[in-house]
Amino acid sequence: MSSSTPYAAQIRAIELLERGKAQTSELKLYRDGSQLVPTAATYTLIKPTGSDLITGQTASIDLSGTVSYAHSAEQLANSENLGEGYVQEWTVTIDGEEFLFRRMCALVRRRLYPVVSDIDLTATYSDLANVRPSSLSSYISMMPGIKSCEE
Repeated sequence: MSSSTPYAAQIRAIELLERGKAQTSELKLYRDGSQLVPTAATYTLIKPTGSDLITGQTASIDLSGTVSYAHSAEQLANSENLGEGYVQEWTVTIDGEEFLFRRMCALVRRRLYPVVSDIDLTATYSDLANVRPSSLSSYISMMPGIKSCEE
């Protein structure tokens, strides 16, 4: 496995995994501003104790190169301890060479949703309406790791 990687993983924030719920984790890899399409990938989830909760499972790769792993509700069982200190390990094959990317995550009872809206932001900072790119419909969509309540 290579230790000097010219690749960057899009790891914006600690991922929150909801205990007892099926959900999908994703990883995107870039080089020189372009998303890469790996040829293979595996996913491991390590507990804070250092033991594996999920070990070396095959991850999916879509046509754009986004690597994903679908957790089952059983894998993140209600018997698992809540809290921080979990680590996701993604082993990804690019151009025949394996690279390891790690991301911290936490096992939570419920994922939090934004507690602020665009109306709150622009009421406090009136100039924000002038600086938001026309390609974005909301400031919330600019926040890493935040999903809207509709998702």
